[in-house]
Amino acid sequence: ISKILIKLKKLLVKVLNRLKSYHAVVITFEPSNPKNVMTKAEIKLVNWENVDDALTYEPKEKVKAFHSFLGKGDLGYYGYLDGEFAHRSWVTFGPGKINQWHHFVPLTLKEGEAVIHWCETTPKARGFNIYPAVLNKIVCDIGDQFEKIYIFTTRDNVGSFKGILKAGFIPVNAVEVYAFMGITIYKTKKVEKVIYEFNRANTI
Repeated sequence: ISKILIKLKKLLVKVLNRLKSYHAVVITFEPSNPKNVMTKAEIKLVNWENVDDALTYEPKEKVKAFHSFLGKGDLGYYGYLDGEFAHRSWVTFGPGKINQWHHFVPLTLKEGEAVIHWCETTPKARGFNIYPAVLNKIVCDIGDQFEKIYIFTTRDNVGSFKGILKAGFIPVNAVEVYAFMGITIYKTKKVEKVIYEFNRANTI
């Protein structure tokens, strides 16, 4: 009976996800003029000895995913504020394909390309420049090894957007996505217009 209930629950989740409407403007960035962003946080590479430090904030399921990232050769960065876990960012290398927002807007990585994703700063550690400092370190560490390094966010994610710009990245592509009942529509937007709209709504 328990197995049947689990299958029914998974089926219900799939049905609800199809009924849910999605809309976002997804912006892809590349580094242009890396900046030396100062932070009081300590930034460390993730390894098998410290990967579980994230358990002080992240649920076990996510940290299990971090183990998987390490296992397949991804590069992880943790930020620590006053000795406590405060931030994580991961870098995946091409060739391959990842979705930039939920299961939409796929990004194809070629050999010699990388993407920064799974970035998050704990709430109490925000405002200390940890995110842009980590992005800057990533570019400094691997920038000369890869032809392109991507990162992405949505237009309404103000904190992420500002942090990416502060680290010296520039937007190179913008896609508006609409999805409902299993139907997905992509609309390419002019990057200049997206930046203009963002600047009008937010003070950088």
